[in-house]
Amino acid sequence: MDEGKKGYLTIRYVNGTKQKFEYIRQEDTANIASNIREVLNANQLLLELGDRVLIVPFQNVQSIELSPPPQKLPPIAIKNVRFIS
Repeated sequence: MDEGKKGYLTIRYVNGTKQKFEYIRQEDTANIASNIREVLNANQLLLELGDRVLIVPFQNVQSIELSPPPQKLPPIAIKNVRFIS
């Protein structure tokens, strides 16, 4: 996998566990914000893991972290935030 195209997804669950995934980042920046909105409206996250699909209901999720962040975010995103604690 090309290092420049790698993205990392960390899911923290309400039970205290977490999972980290690696994926190939999308190049189509025009659709990224709309894709994020679709995922949030679906109330579940679907991850294709090659030989299976993982469905993560949002009621089980405390937080989701994407690194590096998408180039384009929905308008509701607060930008240039700095983590301090």
